[in-house]
Amino acid sequence: MKKGPKSALAIALVCLIAGIPVQTFARHAKASGKESDHTYIIRSAKEFSTGALQNVTIHQRPGDGAVTLKKTHGSYARDGVFVSPEISTDPFEYLIASWNSDTPAGTHVEIQVRALIKHDHGDNEQVKDWSTWRTWGKWGTNIKRLSVSDKSDPLAYIDVDTFTVRGSRGETADKFQIRALLHTDNPQAAPTVRLLAASTALGWGTMSQHPTTIKLNKDIETPAYSQMIRDPKIAHSICSPTTITMALNRMGENLLLEETALRDYDYDYEGFGNWAFSAALAGSYGYQSYSTFTDLDGLKREIKAGYPVAVSVRYTNDPSNTHEPYVEGAPGTTPGHLILVRGFETMNGQDYVIVNDSFAPSDDTAVRKYKVDQFQKAWANGVAYIVHSKEKGGAGDSAAKRIHADLRPTSSEHEYALYVGKKKIEIPANFTADVRPLTEESGTLAYTISDGKKYDTDAHKKFYYTHETSDGNIALDLDTIKSEKNGKTAKLTLYVLSTTGDNYVATLNLDK
Repeated sequence: MKKGPKSALAIALVCLIAGIPVQTFARHAKASGKESDHTYIIRSAKEFSTGALQNVTIHQRPGDGAVTLKKTHGSYARDGVFVSPEISTDPFEYLIASWNSDTPAGTHVEIQVRALIKHDHGDNEQVKDWSTWRTWGKWGTNIKRLSVSDKSDPLAYIDVDTFTVRGSRGETADKFQIRALLHTDNPQAAPTVRLLAASTALGWGTMSQHPTTIKLNKDIETPAYSQMIRDPKIAHSICSPTTITMALNRMGENLLLEETALRDYDYDYEGFGNWAFSAALAGSYGYQSYSTFTDLDGLKREIKAGYPVAVSVRYTNDPSNTHEPYVEGAPGTTPGHLILVRGFETMNGQDYVIVNDSFAPSDDTAVRKYKVDQFQKAWANGVAYIVHSKEKGGAGDSAAKRIHADLRPTSSEHEYALYVGKKKIEIPANFTADVRPLTEESGTLAYTISDGKKYDTDAHKKFYYTHETSDGNIALDLDTIKSEKNGKTAKLTLYVLSTTGDNYVATLNLDK
């Protein structure tokens, strides 16, 4: 019986970004066991041009090239398809797909894969058949993002984010195709796909155990955050978007953990740990990002190149716990988590990996050093995401923006209304409610109070959380807040963060 790659439990507590040299998709893998032999990327106009196109066109920008819907007589086609050539691989059982796209309001993309699978066909006869197209679900920054729980194909299925070959008698695939479906409801707007990637593995958890051949002593300074002190209704399950936020903020963004987390939510999986969605999230801000299977040398190559790497782990800090791998110095016990690898060092003959671990109880305790041999056991699945530099030419222009708004007092005590110009922004009922699953009207109302200190990023500040009122306003007890400032002037900054649509930011001066 094949081991399933993940479950809701495995990622539900506290939750990737690794890079390695990879081949472009059209080159056939010649040897086994190296990252470059099993991760395939389509990311340039030249590479997209070798695929089949229906109602889509290839542009040189953004990035190194992209596909978008065809435009005729001033209107975009409603639907279009890009299909890659058949891509030959070494035998594999698992495949993780990734994509980077820009999806304006009214648009979305859907990524699918099919594979040529060797399987038994009666009397122990081995045959090869193509699976049906398996989907990662519809994705966009302004829609209800859904993976698909469809296991109707007898040859393969997708477990949240991982294409899995069925069977327990050595069934494998050695060829695949990837396709992108582009859709718009607005003839004046079109989605764009800048990158498609697929990483394959034979067996679950074999890649990460490769011995390292690279010596490295390097630490990349990267913002470190604790997820445990964030919006209480989601704090325990946002490790994946937290690692994405760390990586993006290192490269110049100034994002909040809840801001990225709410755009990473998978409404079918009912969580934030979908590997494909997390890579797509980073891609939506214009960065080149994808998930991959890798090993220690793959991580070290990325660190050497200047990119932190996030990885999927499970561990315990309790030596008597026999269910999870023991990691000395870890913050606790988790059956599924993501951490950001930022460096490696050797001290007194012992090799360490330096990480930002968001399971820590505070930001200033999130940087940890783990023994490499213990880390390898915790990182058994070998899964990671890459996040590389921001692409040029408009990549990321469709990411959720912060709209500046005003807070205005109402006739009700301790209630403020949110306005953009003359338009009142109604806060939905149950916007901040602790419900499972989240809804399209779920969100976070968070605020900070200036304290005279300088912070590297806004996400390092202390956050407070409030709630909506029955009138669609925001509850803010300024009298209590002012009293706690002991007569000092300060500024309150409020963030209204949602799973779809716009985000808002507003400020209030707290006079004496």
